[in-house]
Amino acid sequence: MTRLSSQQLIIYKTVFGILLAGVVYLIGDIIILYKATQLWDVPGGKAGTLYVLALADPQIQGYYQEHPSIIGAITRWDSDRYLRNTFSLAMSYASPDVVVFLGDLLDEGSFATDDDFLIYKNRFHDIFSVPDNIPKIYLAGDNDIGGEGGDVLTSHNVERFSKYFGPINDVINIKNFQFVKINTVSFLRFSFPAYKEEQPTYYHTVKFLKNINLQLKEGSNVILLAHAPLPNLPSNLYHKFISSLKPKVSLAGHSHKHLQIYHRQPSSPSFWEYTIPTCSYRMGTNQIGAGVLIIDEKGKSSLHILKFPERYIYLYMYLIFCCILLLGYSLSFRATRSFLSSYFNKLRGLFCIFKIQGRSKRL
Repeated sequence: MTRLSSQQLIIYKTVFGILLAGVVYLIGDIIILYKATQLWDVPGGKAGTLYVLALADPQIQGYYQEHPSIIGAITRWDSDRYLRNTFSLAMSYASPDVVVFLGDLLDEGSFATDDDFLIYKNRFHDIFSVPDNIPKIYLAGDNDIGGEGGDVLTSHNVERFSKYFGPINDVINIKNFQFVKINTVSFLRFSFPAYKEEQPTYYHTVKFLKNINLQLKEGSNVILLAHAPLPNLPSNLYHKFISSLKPKVSLAGHSHKHLQIYHRQPSSPSFWEYTIPTCSYRMGTNQIGAGVLIIDEKGKSSLHILKFPERYIYLYMYLIFCCILLLGYSLSFRATRSFLSSYFNKLRGLFCIFKIQGRSKRL
């Protein structure tokens, strides 16, 4: 039986490592995504039906709360790549008429410098590439402008977000539908703003909610959009706002999971509010995905969740593969060093023999 040399062993291990890397990549980045799409089920609609692709809490990773070394660059790269790939598949599958992002677009937006915010904004649009002919609606979350815990919601943050992503309170007309964006982040503290800097945005949002009926079209189907779910609104403001708005359906984010909240009060028709799960695997939950809202001209709607695949299990698989590969190469290099050491010892021995023989001839 022919014994492989150390050099041949290294070559074979390299080829095997490349093939194994290809298999790991195929499973972790292609097959698993394809398998996830096979579980998606969104029915076709009739003429006049509106398809809305809704994503919540992508929270693209920043530079300050990630590891500062090459590890942080790798984790940001993988997170961005996951968001880009899953979003691209969701866009191709749903063929939406409108794309809605329900807040917390950025992970560090509320305390980023203006320069970093611009970098994050450009990264966000690079990840979530939407054709120009499809309307896009962006909501502000607490990670974008502040408003929860010690993260202060400032006018500067609001102005900066509005500059790049549109107003935090707005009414957007698309066909026979009206999308109403409301800033529920100002009510996350469940009381009057604890910080003086938050009061201008708070009062601006209250004024918008009280005068919303002035912007509504008679006979239009109202779709309500919020980052934090509607139960965060103060009770008196909530009832007056819902009575004026009479929404057909509501979408929200913030909870990082899919929930269904039934809203019913005597003064207006009842409706469902759906919270959309986070679309990022970095949020520490396996409830990852996007929502497809289907609503017809009569206001009848249904929501379908496109579940995205888990990621961490495959990252662990990559890590194990790298450890095995490094161990294999380490052993190969040891064998090579042993071979070279033995080879040079033989050469040294031959040199000594020749040297002794030369001395003998001179004698």
